[in-house]
Amino acid sequence: MPKIDFKVIADAALRSASSLLPNAYPNGVIDGDEFCIGNIDGAKGQSLKFNLKTGKWKDFNHPTHAGGDMIQLFAARDGVSQAEAAQNLARDLKLPLASRPSRERAPREPLGEAVAPVPADVPEPRLVIGAPHPVPRMADHFMAGWWRYLDSRRRLLFFSVRYDKAGKLNAKGKTAKVFSPYSFFGQKGWRLKGWGRPYNPLYGLHRLAEQPNAPALLVEGEKAADAAAALFPGHVVVCWFGGLGQLAKADFEPLAGRDVVYWPDADLSGRDSVTLVAAKLAAAGATGLRVVDPPKNLPDGWDLADEVPPGIDILELFEAAELHSLSGQSLLLQDLDLQQLLLRFVFNVGTEQFIDQETGLRFSRPQMDAQYRHMQASTSVVLLKDSQLTKVQRLAFMPGNANRIVAEADGRRALNLWRPSDVVPVEGDASMIERHLRYLCPRPGEYDHLVDMLAFMVQRPGEKLKSAVVLAGAPGTGKSFVGHFMRAIIGIPNTSVVSTSHVKSQFNDYLEAKQLIIVEEIMTVGRMDIMNMLKPYITEPTIRVDVKHQRPYEIENFANFIFFTNHEDALKIKNDERRYFIAWSDDRPNPKEYYIDLFAWERQNRGVILSWLLSRDLSQFNPSAPPPATEGKLRMVRAGRDEIEAWLEELIENRRSPFKLDLVELNDVYRALSDATASTRWGAHLTRPILIRALKELGAADLGQRRGIVGGLTERKSLWAVRHADRYRAMSAQALIEHYINGKAIEDGTDEPDMPF
Repeated sequence: MPKIDFKVIADAALRSASSLLPNAYPNGVIDGDEFCIGNIDGAKGQSLKFNLKTGKWKDFNHPTHAGGDMIQLFAARDGVSQAEAAQNLARDLKLPLASRPSRERAPREPLGEAVAPVPADVPEPRLVIGAPHPVPRMADHFMAGWWRYLDSRRRLLFFSVRYDKAGKLNAKGKTAKVFSPYSFFGQKGWRLKGWGRPYNPLYGLHRLAEQPNAPALLVEGEKAADAAAALFPGHVVVCWFGGLGQLAKADFEPLAGRDVVYWPDADLSGRDSVTLVAAKLAAAGATGLRVVDPPKNLPDGWDLADEVPPGIDILELFEAAELHSLSGQSLLLQDLDLQQLLLRFVFNVGTEQFIDQETGLRFSRPQMDAQYRHMQASTSVVLLKDSQLTKVQRLAFMPGNANRIVAEADGRRALNLWRPSDVVPVEGDASMIERHLRYLCPRPGEYDHLVDMLAFMVQRPGEKLKSAVVLAGAPGTGKSFVGHFMRAIIGIPNTSVVSTSHVKSQFNDYLEAKQLIIVEEIMTVGRMDIMNMLKPYITEPTIRVDVKHQRPYEIENFANFIFFTNHEDALKIKNDERRYFIAWSDDRPNPKEYYIDLFAWERQNRGVILSWLLSRDLSQFNPSAPPPATEGKLRMVRAGRDEIEAWLEELIENRRSPFKLDLVELNDVYRALSDATASTRWGAHLTRPILIRALKELGAADLGQRRGIVGGLTERKSLWAVRHADRYRAMSAQALIEHYINGKAIEDGTDEPDMPF
């Protein structure tokens, strides 16, 4: 068999590199003497650089992906031997394969696919920390860690083994490392080789299976995944094998139907990976994506397994993760021709944006030109001049109206962003969900009001509640289950799941075109600005949508809110608050099996839940009326009070001076409290306006100045009722004066108010 002359082929390939590489990697770019691409698989980016003069190449995100010529590059890309890669290049370049004879060698028998899952009776390999890499050219690398990749039933698939290069740091100042898969090949035993499939599984598949409804946290690398699992127990933490260089081969299908938070490493490559991660999640069917933006002051390459620098709050970064649209990520919009663009896109004159009707993806004019510059210089101008392009004057949200383009009474046209749900009603037994909602709402009347609110959201999608649901209580009771099934019934595109950090942001695109907003673990104590921001969102018929780097605009507001919290002081509300229905449960969480069964039933019976809600009689329900006062509301009112209010409430409830009587004079109260606090830290803060505000907050009533005759003398008193206000409001002035004077006459002593310090 003739021997391949690698040097001749490599030199010829280098001379033709400027044409060969762009054909092999359409996403690559030539930058001076270098051809740049994201990785050996051809992703967008510039971490892999090929020198067009020397032929040397390296992927700086994957140290093992490096070489000295194009043969090695194509061999790594295609997963073939260098001989096969050389033969392929020779054919492309029309070169002879041989220049000198060589000895015949018996061909090696290919390993084929690894056995996976590994049979339970197969002993695991002996993996020793500190052992050198078995490949001679990697002898300066030593084993630093290993991780088991398991399937959904906890069966072993293969190992991921990390080897660190002794005494070598990479450009980021971290230990240079490589990851190698360790797979089982039957009679050939364990080999340091990939398992032979065209895709790689996620690390953490068994945890996904065991927590089918938990949100997922996606990170780079197994070590970071293990560290994140301890930090965020409410999320299933997963990663893919091989780092960013193997992202294209990662199988994200197990993340279908889940909300995902992606935490990239703190480096340029990590930040650049968001687009590809979003595309893969969209293709897999993930329902939502939030992305953590690592601050620039983190060390380059930092991840969750590293020590947290001073001044960095990991939980705060997690809460601040920004929503990232998955719409259209899996589609190659650049492949559309002009006619397809005219049919799919709508131009919104109000925001000056092109909007893809199928995906919701939006482009400004410059973005449209850049996206389709390969077609012509100014695609936006060509589209706008064509009469086939649909133009609308505004965006609208019209739940229940299935038409995309809606002609309005004033002659304008609007693009309707509402999408119907794919859940259809099915008759069946809904007792399981009824039982769970009663468990969350244990007090009389609470269950019925909650079900009325949920049924209203489903039965009247084009109307809005004037109050929000707040489900509160101990963690782990299944409060979030309510948001889970309501999202499915209303339709995922018509809902948002956010945290307090999103609510307090000036940018509120999470409200755009939504019927339901779910706020996880709301916490506004001491933040009246957040409470004030929520008021119009809950009650107003329209809202101003403010998206970063875009022109704000008005749109219909049909958003209803469900808040979840474990804390009594989550909302700072007053006695007269009309916007929140608060149900508090003191019950402990049920056994784990209860929730497994509950979520499994819900997945199979969403149509039954929909039918149950649609059949609810709402003839006596008023969506604009204040919700009932509940034990949960009382707790939250008390927990949100400041120190002075709490002190006055205690004095009133215990009939301590100056509140022994139901009727008091404001001047007497102010004088007594001022004297009592004169030498305390409250002395300068207790003013008449603060006292009046606190008394009103506690339910006291200002009865005004009243006049009556007692013992032949005319008495004038400015009275307040601190208890039983309604009863005293109904009394005549004479009766009030008599009641007050007689009460003062028999009042027992003039003791000082009890102080809480």
